[in-house]
Amino acid sequence: MLLLLNVFLLLSGALAAVAAIGGETWRKDEPRVFKRLTGRGWISIVCVVFALGIGVWKEFLVDGEVAQQKRENEQLRGQIKILGDLLKDANTTLRDTQTKLTEAQVSTKKITEGIQAYVYDSVALHTRRFLGAVWYMIEDATDGWLPASEGEFFSQRTAKLVCSELHGNGPARVSPPQPWFKWIASTMRTYKAELAELLKSHGPQLDMNFFRLIANVERAPMFWLIPDLASARQTDELAARLPPVLCPGDEMQAQVERDFGALAALYTEIKNGTRRFRLPLRDLPLRKQTIKLGRNRFTPEQLSKWQKEHGS
Repeated sequence: MLLLLNVFLLLSGALAAVAAIGGETWRKDEPRVFKRLTGRGWISIVCVVFALGIGVWKEFLVDGEVAQQKRENEQLRGQIKILGDLLKDANTTLRDTQTKLTEAQVSTKKITEGIQAYVYDSVALHTRRFLGAVWYMIEDATDGWLPASEGEFFSQRTAKLVCSELHGNGPARVSPPQPWFKWIASTMRTYKAELAELLKSHGPQLDMNFFRLIANVERAPMFWLIPDLASARQTDELAARLPPVLCPGDEMQAQVERDFGALAALYTEIKNGTRRFRLPLRDLPLRKQTIKLGRNRFTPEQLSKWQKEHGS
């Protein structure tokens, strides 16, 4: 629109100038003003008036557009301010979220570390109890030998003592009195259940290696083979066909030896993790003096005699 007005304005000015330059626009001898103007004069005046009108109209239009542009600029500034405030709020929210996320991560890490420490202590407690039972089994089955190191404690010799040289019908060191068959079956089931509960409740928060070590022991076949066989001995028929030892047969003893390896790996992890878990090896000389060793021993000779008598 402004372009057309500018064109008209230029044309009007040019036409007025041409009309004025081309000849006389004023009669000097005519007394009346309107009669003094020649045709060129009228053309020049009309063009000037037209140009003036167009110029005024243009200025109004320009002023309106300037005002409109100003309003639009104000709106844009307002929108920019709103967007700036929104961005500021978003940045604040993002910082708050990042702070909360960091706090949550720190809290989660602390909780995980706390759970890990709790499980370490719990597994240490339950394992100490079970290994204590194994130690009593060794003392009751031994011919005088006791393990002098951790390697010997989890050795093939220990597995053989526990499996085939402990009289299962002999009294365990508990009150009220119970035969080894019954008490060790209950002890092994309890230990297995305790490990299973810890894995179920806290498994996702545990270190993967520690989880695997616990699971290897919890799934070890000896923790259901020995208790199930001990329960099956309640029938007179099966009791009469099996010698009174925990692991009748070489295959079962070999399995216990393998499971002792898993138990040794868990023990080592707990010992390194808690720094407070040790076998009672340092008391070995004293125990040899104060404890009656081999009180429930079932010797290889007795086993051989039993097998001959029962035709097995």
